[in-house]
Amino acid sequence: MSNDDSIREIVNHYGDAEESSRLRTGWFQLERARTEELILRHLPPPPATIIDAGGGAGAYACWLAARGWQVHLIDPVPKHVEQARAASARQREQPLTSSEIGDARDLPHADSTADAVLLLGPLYHLVEREDRLACLREAHRVLRPRGLAWGAAISYFASLFGFAVAWILRRPCFRTDCGARSGGRSASQLHRQSALLHRCVSSSQTNSCASF
Repeated sequence: MSNDDSIREIVNHYGDAEESSRLRTGWFQLERARTEELILRHLPPPPATIIDAGGGAGAYACWLAARGWQVHLIDPVPKHVEQARAASARQREQPLTSSEIGDARDLPHADSTADAVLLLGPLYHLVEREDRLACLREAHRVLRPRGLAWGAAISYFASLFGFAVAWILRRPCFRTDCGARSGGRSASQLHRQSALLHRCVSSSQTNSCASF
């Protein structure tokens, strides 16, 4: 698949989808809470520079900008960039440093200019290995020495887990037992216990090929 085809497919995918509100609904709230926790655990203090490549409608970019980081958002979907700019305008005292249409495989930033790079979408939207490598190499290029990159991937077993979880959660006995075992803890706390067990050999191999 060519670069143009990949971008066209992504833009078409999000043409009808409403990404700007996804992380505020249902179980996606767990994804957001867990991702924010992992980002804050290792991120250098503000006003470090962050590039959010494939940052969508700015959910994480605006959240970080509001906390003092200098955040550059890039996304191939014009609709997302417009939404990110609107969200940025609503936090006038701490807006995004920049927001523009772009491709994670060809970042419009000079070498060694970022303290951190977020790749929370490109690595699963880009289905070809060479595209993912290009994305990771670009992240490596723009990072300063000892800079950090965060990447999100979808497990090969995601569909299986999704069906299993949906079936289990519909069972009344599970909901009752879960409440008893949780001891009053929130759903996001329960989620964190199992999320740390995930491993992905193929992702590690790809990262190594990209010089990480």
